[in-house]
Amino acid sequence: MPAQVVVLGGGVGGTLTANLLDRQLGRDAHVTVVDPTGMHLYQPGFLYAALGKANGRWLARDERTLLRRDVDLAVEAATLVEPDRGQVRLGPRRQLGVRLPGRGDRRPAGPRGGPRPGHH
Repeated sequence: MPAQVVVLGGGVGGTLTANLLDRQLGRDAHVTVVDPTGMHLYQPGFLYAALGKANGRWLARDERTLLRRDVDLAVEAATLVEPDRGQVRLGPRRQLGVRLPGRGDRRPAGPRGGPRPGHH
């Protein structure tokens, strides 16, 4: 059974993470992005819109168009994340089950909390 991966937020980081995980893990994982609006806003472009150099409508896209075909999109707000139970609750009735890494799955931390050199 493939691992269930839930990415909270469809911003640049969430979209990129979901697509990379889907590509790297393939059939070993099923990736779902949870985003309350389902729209991706290219926020760095706001500066250009404010200066009259870009049309603000071009800065928003349907999140689905940016995700790989096998990545699911749940257009709902995550209302509760329960890591100990492996659950992400969406609204009052829907839950996503996720498998969280155990202690043995974690990489050793480097001096600033990131991975140690050579552990990638």
